[in-house]
Amino acid sequence: MSGECITELKKLAYDSHVAKNGMYQHAVKEGNVYYYMEPDGTLTLLGKCLCSQGDSNICWHDGPSWSESLTFENTSDKRYTIYRGGYGCGGSRLPITEQPGENV
Repeated sequence: MSGECITELKKLAYDSHVAKNGMYQHAVKEGNVYYYMEPDGTLTLLGKCLCSQGDSNICWHDGPSWSESLTFENTSDKRYTIYRGGYGCGGSRLPITEQPGENV
């Protein structure tokens, strides 16, 4: 297999894993501890969620729009602070997970 094909398969596997196991922004609760699912399969500790905000609007001429923002204790890498938005239906699952029993 070529290197390009292997890279595409890894990306497909990662995207599938996030789509199945990732969390939606509205399920992320401030004060709970979360992990970032890295593309290589490891988990990076994000620490406590400091801010979890989501919004949606309807505009009569542009249609629906949405935005979501997540900030965690671990800000060592820009990708660990999530801000995204768009038009149409809301966002997809994020590469964020929590460990069972950790936030009891």
